[in-house]
Amino acid sequence: MLPSGLVELSSADDVLYVRDALLPGRSDAEATYAFTKHIGDSLGSMATQINFFIHNLAQLKFSSPQAPPTLLTFVPQAYSIETDGRISCAVIVAYYMKYYPDAHAVYQIQVTRPQVSMTMLFRRYREFDELHCRLTLCFPGDELPGFPGKTYIPGKSRARETVERRLSELNKYISLLLRMEARISESDVVYTFFHCLIRDEQEKTRMEEESGNEGGAVAGKVKVHLMYDRKRESLSVMIRHVTDLVPREGTDTADPYVKMYLKPDVAKTTKQKTKIARRTLHPTYNETFTYKVPHQALSERSLELSVWDASILLNKQCLAVATVDLSTLQSELTSGCGRWVELHSLSQAPPTHLENTT
Repeated sequence: MLPSGLVELSSADDVLYVRDALLPGRSDAEATYAFTKHIGDSLGSMATQINFFIHNLAQLKFSSPQAPPTLLTFVPQAYSIETDGRISCAVIVAYYMKYYPDAHAVYQIQVTRPQVSMTMLFRRYREFDELHCRLTLCFPGDELPGFPGKTYIPGKSRARETVERRLSELNKYISLLLRMEARISESDVVYTFFHCLIRDEQEKTRMEEESGNEGGAVAGKVKVHLMYDRKRESLSVMIRHVTDLVPREGTDTADPYVKMYLKPDVAKTTKQKTKIARRTLHPTYNETFTYKVPHQALSERSLELSVWDASILLNKQCLAVATVDLSTLQSELTSGCGRWVELHSLSQAPPTHLENTT
């Protein structure tokens, strides 16, 4: 590294600093947890948030001058009325909230074209905003429909009010836009925005699958990595991620943590738990826990996982549970195995160890 010519690597001390920062003396699990913590601390830094804000402003205002004005950043190429067919109607029929990788609303748009199957699109407010900005650039001398402002009132209930108000205003905007003269309403930038993308098809499929499970058991997934050390007779359990959690009724997010028991455990002495992740339904933990277990006892053990919401203003509540039968994984445990495990709502799971004994 020293011959690289970098000013930052001009001495042996510089190289040692880089080596030590990579945590060579730690296990993979320990290093993963340490780097995850560093990333979390960095994202929580005010300097990082200001940098992201400035970067987003720059992207919005100074998009590549080589890109054609009808090409939107979230659509890989331009489309037109000739490629997609004339739009007879477009209306936002619903919205839903998403919380990964950030909290935002997604608007579900129903687009109708003569003699073509109805399509369903999914767009964020900022994508509508980009459409309006592009139209302003393409038609600087024309009076476009009024676009809903970016005013945001903090607070969960107020955030939902903002989204619902925007839905009505965006529907009015779409209606007025499609009634403008053809050179605007049938322009490539408009038809590029209303083109059905692969991500729209994927989102529609996901919603249909969730609708098929409505009222059913699935309440998220947890990624677990298990490894058994025969020499030490120890089972390592790494809780990596949880995704697609269902929040408790009346809320739209959670402060989740994972609690676990190695069963059977009548005395409840095997309880361990992760740290609490704040305001997310898709937490990352990368935390490792160890249990002493004789190898011959593995076939009789199971790992019970439960995800709890520790929201400050509410009582702790179990959101979902899962059980991993270790007897089915014995042949894989010594080399290590990772699994996405489905979480189930309490109504679909046996009520074992689910009382709050934090």
